[in-house]
Amino acid sequence: MTYNMNPFKPIVVILLLFISGYAQAQYTITLNPSTTEVEDVALAYLTGDAPLPYFPGNKIYCWQQNGAVNYNRAILRFGFEGMPQDILILNAKLILYYNTTTTGGIDGHFGQNSFFIKRIIEPWSELTATWNNQPATTDEHTVQFGPISGYSNAVIDVTLLVQDMFDDPDQSFGFKMQLVDESLYKAVLFASKDHPDISLHPELIITYLHTTDTQEEYSSSGVVVYPNPSSGLIQIRSIDGLPIQSVRVFNALGQQVQNLQGAITELQIEAAGIYYLEIQTEYGKSTEKVVVNK
Repeated sequence: MTYNMNPFKPIVVILLLFISGYAQAQYTITLNPSTTEVEDVALAYLTGDAPLPYFPGNKIYCWQQNGAVNYNRAILRFGFEGMPQDILILNAKLILYYNTTTTGGIDGHFGQNSFFIKRIIEPWSELTATWNNQPATTDEHTVQFGPISGYSNAVIDVTLLVQDMFDDPDQSFGFKMQLVDESLYKAVLFASKDHPDISLHPELIITYLHTTDTQEEYSSSGVVVYPNPSSGLIQIRSIDGLPIQSVRVFNALGQQVQNLQGAITELQIEAAGIYYLEIQTEYGKSTEKVVVNK
């Protein structure tokens, strides 16, 4: 990816994360138009080849306008310059705020308006992107969010999508959002980065580890378990990006208390105590000790 990012300085908060007995630095960065370059644009069926830059809202909808059906999608990109490339994404949240000054006769999010968030895989510019030349996407790790109602903001887990963006930067150009069911009278109404109220601008909050920091310590297990100690909700990530196949949880007496199958990324432990997680990946099994405090 190429962005002109020199004027911007990302804001980074450094926290300490204790994983399997090691003190490990974890970083949280908030990306928005105040900290990095952000581009977004509406793609409207009825405008065809006409671009819609600097529009204050990102509408995702299917609605009737002047006797014709209009479809709207939105594309959004955050600049990653200034961030290291070899990182493990622990968590990434896309925050979209309701457009409080929306026009067009739609009051609030409306209908069965679940929508997809997909990774864009070809370049685009907000000055030239239109419905007729909208950039291509991949279905890999597509997120489905909603339905959403009223005047709600959206906090969307896009962890796997953002990891893909860092793993494959040459084919990563932001997010595309469109309705799951593009039929009449469904609408999602978010503010864009051009909204006059800067508190409503879209944000991407990323928490990550440097893989160069973790590789030596975790080369035998290939997994990161955090936070540790935990209040009960435990996240699990594979350093090499391969999915976790299964997790068995044992208490301090060696009794199995959970047996989870599939691509596990998190689990909940209700009771305080010491637990051992037997984690299966393609490379084999590893055991991680976690402490749960209530």
